[in-house]
Amino acid sequence: MSGRRSDENEHFAAYAEIRSRRLDQWSDPHEQRTGYDDVPSRQFVDRVVRPADNAARSALVYGCGSGGSAVRLAELGYRVTAVDLVPDAVTLAREHARRRGGDIEFAIQDVWRWGPTTARFDLILDQRDATGIVWTPTATASPDSVVRSGRR
Repeated sequence: MSGRRSDENEHFAAYAEIRSRRLDQWSDPHEQRTGYDDVPSRQFVDRVVRPADNAARSALVYGCGSGGSAVRLAELGYRVTAVDLVPDAVTLAREHARRRGGDIEFAIQDVWRWGPTTARFDLILDQRDATGIVWTPTATASPDSVVRSGRR
């Protein structure tokens, strides 16, 4: 695990445990949940995101974890691109999307090292942590550079 930040090591270890124990998502080892619909990120999406008004709406979810918010956005009609650094997390997210019929493009990628993109999104959801984003000059760009004008 050399070359990773300590918080990255925690995520790699946590998702390895989640997959090995056949759990659904990040907080399962620590909390009593009642299934994938009880994933906090899905509940968050239900509180703050309106259904897509047409099939052209797109969303980027980075730090997608086990895919709770990405799958929910797809259920609401968004075309979703979901990114996470941890392969085990993306594997879980793909499994959840497959079971629920979500059409989601997944990528295993470090968003801090994500190269320039021409893609634009109507909605961007940062699921990496609860402390927010600190963009640095080495980061590819701020969310503003990939969100469509007039979107959030």
